[in-house]
Formats: sequence, structure tokens, C-alpha cells
Amino acid sequence: MIGAAITDKRLKNKRFIKTEDAILRVFFECSIYISVDQLAKRIGVARSTVYHHHKTMRDIVPDYGQYVLTCFEIGFSKIAAGKRMRTKTILEFTFTFIFKHKKEFKVLLRGNDRQTFLDMFEDLKEPIERILRLPKGTARMYRVYASEIIELIREWGNEDFPELQIDDLVKRALYLTNTMRARLLPIN
Repeated sequence: MIGAAITDKRLKNKRFIKTEDAILRVFFECSIYISVDQLAKRIGVARSTVYHHHKTMRDIVPDYGQYVLTCFEIGFSKIAAGKRMRTKTILEFTFTFIFKHKKEFKVLLRGNDRQTFLDMFEDLKEPIERILRLPKGTARMYRVYASEIIELIREWGNEDFPELQIDDLVKRALYLTNTMRARLLPIN
């Protein structure tokens, strides 16, 4: 976790966001092997500030996964507050979010960090199950579905996350979503 837990209060603090974004941007632009001194110098903060955000340099990637997930949850809660949510809206939000953070998601994909993606799709599970009226006890089926969507994202990432493909991805993901019951119900 980042220094202390990522709370709504910290995410509303513009100074925290600016510093965290700078740390992550420089870290991902350089490499995992950058020193704390070099990192602090490049973003123009003290070493202690970097350590305030991350306990060790090795913690930056897992911390980033948590940071992205928290930002995703906040953004998703805003669209979920709408009166009528559709599967297409959920998928468009997800792919647009990934596109906006594509540099960081490339690092997560390169490191085979599937957990951040799985956690994102765990947040989407309840609304998708409700919209599609899936029966109870479909956890295993949903894991297979999430893996299929993650594979779409991985292919998209291999092509450097082109924005033009978002609509195509949404169509492919909608097909997987709408046919989930027929394709995967026997798995449960």
C-alpha cells in the first residue's frame, strides 16, 4: 500500500495526486532499476517524499496496481450512480479507463500482473450479473469470462492500445458478455 492506505481523502488531495502521478510517471518511463535519489531528483521532490508514498522501490508496481484499482473504483462508482446502467456503458468505461492509463497498464501486462485486471472485473461482477440476470453461484463462469476479456485487453496492449479500437473491443466484449450464459453456464 502507498505510505498509508489510499483513502478518498488522499485521492481528493491535489498535492498527493500530483506527487503520486509524477513518481509513477518517472518510475514507469525509466525502469525498475532507478534509484530513489534519481527518482526524487527527476520529479523535484525530497527522498523522504518518495518514501512517504512508497515503503520501498519494489513496492511501486504493486502500489500502482492498488492506486489504479482505487481510481477505477471511484470512477466506476460515479457511473454506477446513474439510474440505468447498461453493459455497454460498463465496458466503454473500462476500456476508456485503460486507454487513459495505457503506459502503466503496459507495465502491468509486461509483468504479467493479472491481479489488477481480475480485481477490476471483480468490481464489475455484481452489476454485470444483475444486468444479465445470471443465476446465483456463477463465480467460476465469471472468472472464465473475465479471463476472456483480459485476453482481449492483452491483444489490444500488444498493439499499443490504439484508441481507434475501443469501439471494436466493446463490440467483441459485448458479444462475449451477451453469449456468456449459453457458452459458459455448463462450466458451473
